[in-house]
Amino acid sequence: MEIILKIIDLLPVILPAATGSWALIVFSLKWLQERSQSKEKQSYDMMALIDDPNRPIVGKMAAVYQLRYQQKKHNEFIVRLLQSQIGNIGGNCPENAATLSNEMQDYLRKR
Repeated sequence: MEIILKIIDLLPVILPAATGSWALIVFSLKWLQERSQSKEKQSYDMMALIDDPNRPIVGKMAAVYQLRYQQKKHNEFIVRLLQSQIGNIGGNCPENAATLSNEMQDYLRKR
């Protein structure tokens, strides 16, 4: 019976602490999810930039480097994307796309 009374005495301390901890956990999970979605959206925007034949090669190179460091788990896909988009990336100069693709493959081999 004394244990129950001690627990009841501690309830004004335990309940707010538990509620605050729960709120912190929920907030952290929501923040991590939003951050992940933001990174995914940014990756798709970068891929759209690579796919646009009217964009300058400098922007495409920057997009490739950004993708390489941001989305390391998708590096193989990025290499395949570059290889399939050689006409769009290089515009009048497909060597640019080949250079980007080769640099990406070299980077993957070194890892």
